[in-house]
Amino acid sequence: MRMHTPTERTPRTRRVWRIGYPMIATLSTAFLLIVAGAVPASSAPQLDLPRVASTDVDTGLVRSVDGEPSGTHVIANLFQWNWTSVAQECTTSIGPAGYDYVQVSPPQEHVLGDAWWTSYQPVSYRIESKLGTRAEFEAMVDTCRDAGVGIIADAVINHMSGSPEGEGWAGTPYSEENYPGPEGQYTPANFNDCKTDIADYNNREQVQNCRLVGLQDLATGTDYVRQEIAAYLDDLADLGVAGYRIDAAKHMPAADLEAIKAATTTAKNLYWVHEVIGSGGEPIQPSEYLGSGDSHEFNYARTLRSRFGGDIADLQLLGTHLTLLPSDDAGVFVDNHDTERNGETLSYKDGDRYVLANVFMLSYPYGLPTVYSGYEFSERDAGAPQDSTGLIDDVTCADGAWTCMHRNPVITSMVGFAHHVAGEPVTDWATVSENVIGYGRDDKGFVVINNSADSVTHTFTTSLPAGTYCDVLASDCTELTVDAQGTVDITVAPMSAVALSTDNASNLQPRDVVVPDTVTVYYSTAAGWDDYYLHYGVGDSWTTVPGEQMQPACDGFVAAQITTNGTPPVVTFNDGSGTWDSNNGANYTVTREHTLIRNGVTHEMDPCSFDRAGQTTVYYAVNPNWVEHRFHYSVGLRGWTQVPGDLMYPACEGWVKKTIDTGGEDIEGVFNSEGMEWDNNQEQNYHLSGRYVHVNEGTVTSGNPCDGQDELDEPTTPEPEPEEPANPDYTTTRVYYRSADQWATTYIHFGVAGGAWTEVPGIEMAQVCDGWLRHDIDSEGRRVQVAFNDGGENWDSNNGANYQVTSESVTIEDGVLAEGDPCPTVTEPDTDNPDNADDTDSGQGSGDNPGTDSGVEGDDLQAGAGAGSGGAGDELADTGADLMAVLALSALSILLAGMGFMVRKGRLGRQSIR
Repeated sequence: MRMHTPTERTPRTRRVWRIGYPMIATLSTAFLLIVAGAVPASSAPQLDLPRVASTDVDTGLVRSVDGEPSGTHVIANLFQWNWTSVAQECTTSIGPAGYDYVQVSPPQEHVLGDAWWTSYQPVSYRIESKLGTRAEFEAMVDTCRDAGVGIIADAVINHMSGSPEGEGWAGTPYSEENYPGPEGQYTPANFNDCKTDIADYNNREQVQNCRLVGLQDLATGTDYVRQEIAAYLDDLADLGVAGYRIDAAKHMPAADLEAIKAATTTAKNLYWVHEVIGSGGEPIQPSEYLGSGDSHEFNYARTLRSRFGGDIADLQLLGTHLTLLPSDDAGVFVDNHDTERNGETLSYKDGDRYVLANVFMLSYPYGLPTVYSGYEFSERDAGAPQDSTGLIDDVTCADGAWTCMHRNPVITSMVGFAHHVAGEPVTDWATVSENVIGYGRDDKGFVVINNSADSVTHTFTTSLPAGTYCDVLASDCTELTVDAQGTVDITVAPMSAVALSTDNASNLQPRDVVVPDTVTVYYSTAAGWDDYYLHYGVGDSWTTVPGEQMQPACDGFVAAQITTNGTPPVVTFNDGSGTWDSNNGANYTVTREHTLIRNGVTHEMDPCSFDRAGQTTVYYAVNPNWVEHRFHYSVGLRGWTQVPGDLMYPACEGWVKKTIDTGGEDIEGVFNSEGMEWDNNQEQNYHLSGRYVHVNEGTVTSGNPCDGQDELDEPTTPEPEPEEPANPDYTTTRVYYRSADQWATTYIHFGVAGGAWTEVPGIEMAQVCDGWLRHDIDSEGRRVQVAFNDGGENWDSNNGANYQVTSESVTIEDGVLAEGDPCPTVTEPDTDNPDNADDTDSGQGSGDNPGTDSGVEGDDLQAGAGAGSGGAGDELADTGADLMAVLALSALSILLAGMGFMVRKGRLGRQSIR
């Protein structure tokens, strides 16, 4: 059984090219959530869009929506498109459709290879890559500017390549920690002292100073490195880019990025957004990086995947999540190049659900939205369509190789809708069913989303002016009439949406705004102020500064009432000591009886009307083969429990249970025994809600299965964790392995009962005698499960059952496990000997591991082998010089043949790789 534990952090997928091995070790993201049964979406047709784009590009956008509401700007991310194709697309599609910016892949010189991830392993800062030349890049920027579109460049500045030596795309030679340039000239003195891979993502020092699966980590805390990076960013600015996506920002201290930005001349005035994959409980969070720009909010995309895979009604609460970044600091997307591959989010392979998630993103006011558009793939590391030299082909949307999702008529229509309703509050929310919702953007627009398999007809109450409307998402106009009361009958087909806009209507008759005599204003306490004051004006009459003190309303919110006398009040907020939220000087206007203001966005909502103090009791049918039953879960966006999760307690005959404080939010979780055997709902995880819910053989049912029986109470205080039975006679388990396949490199991927699994691919085994490999495991005498792999797609997991080791020393050969020591007098090579450091390689996986178990996602991934997917392997293992000489010759022959083998990483760890 494959284990998928979507835990608190997510991945980023980056790859490491190791010339010393006949493979390319992929640096990937942490939890592989495979969406079963997904149907690839077809490429969208060419569009004849009437909008004429402005040629005035705002290249001085410093923050996504500082002073401007969500929806004012929309980005299209054309992943791995070459510069000539981007330029043409700006003119023919991007500009006319209303996109404001295009994010392009990294433009600097990189390692050779046909995988997409070579773009993320720079060898110099020359603007010369498989995507085009410097002249073509500059021409693209100019052409797009003429079409009213700015360019955001993906900037890889945390590290250089993961290769010990080679020649870059433009011919620049390099060796480990020696990059002669001409641009980006580095020597070993310019890299961090830590030469090992990150092993613990709860250790800030490791995350920001050690190697991200082998990628040589620049010392961004030094002046020289900062100046080199600043010069590169300024060079891009001189070519006319409008901003940057800062790749792997999490792996650089926030202060370093602020110093780099300050060291630039022009780049400091452009837009910056940081790739910071936040995970609950980790010390490094996206909010740390707001001093130098926005941060991408990965939790937003994760939430869309969860909701559109289950119940979208809870999306009403998205604006109230206290864990999300403020809207004007957040970059958001449905997916990106990493997450579409690791299954962390929806992707084009999810078909209609993916399109509907984009509809929501472009109609709900949160963050700066990016529409992702890449190419179709069946193998995670597969590069974009390219010629025999590795040069990326010109894009042709009609051939089906590229998704061209930014051209999808529904999505392009929603780009215009987003612009039209920007700044308007969310109003008139209607939950027709758990997967059919409708909501308005005050009197400018209204959206209905049907995430179900049935056609639905419903009468919606809106704030739209009376008139005749056309569905902006339909190919032909089907007239819909909004009456004088704002009601409209809408039929929405299965897995589709309807959008009404006053920009696509006729015979409009504005309605008088009726303001209640008393309104209640709710304000989020996410700012962390000691006191909250509401300063407001009704007509010409204003309260005396700082205004009226707001009172606690419910968890996370304060509230105050205003007597309006039928006049819309204008409000601002402050802490009584000079810190203000005045909607960037525009103030907030309140017209609804209950108005929530959170993250600079106004919602017609009483946030205290939801069951925020609620509980869910989860029951699970007893598995007689399990030693214990545990529940590993996440509530809303709070992050995942630590693997293996919380112990479940006996409830009644045949059932165990766990009661969780949910605050009215949904639960996503998986069940396991000791973190070894897992039930993950066939890689989909379980999505649970309600007061009582039970799970039996993969079926989720509401209600308490113990009704009518004597049910045991859960302990009021957690019982001590049961100790795994241990053999006091030994503390180290020695595993010998010999394979007839003669893999060039063999990794052992293992988990100790009650503890964590290694990250995929595991730890490299050492040669000891007569073809035998060996690795010693600190087991404290506990049971160990092991599986073996070559760092890529080839696994020996005992036919999916893993090998169960309960002895001090065992041999495993041809599927047979036996006690014994075939090399009793052999001394294992010293893997900590610094003399062997240059002969060291590490593998990082991004593919499926045939493991049966898994842990949580993360850089400190825990995973099981067998039928489950694995996490990213961060272990660094040294080999002897003699072995490396042989491997180097093998690698050279492969390079000459133009071949590369990728090690792929799955998603399983407690914290995924960022």
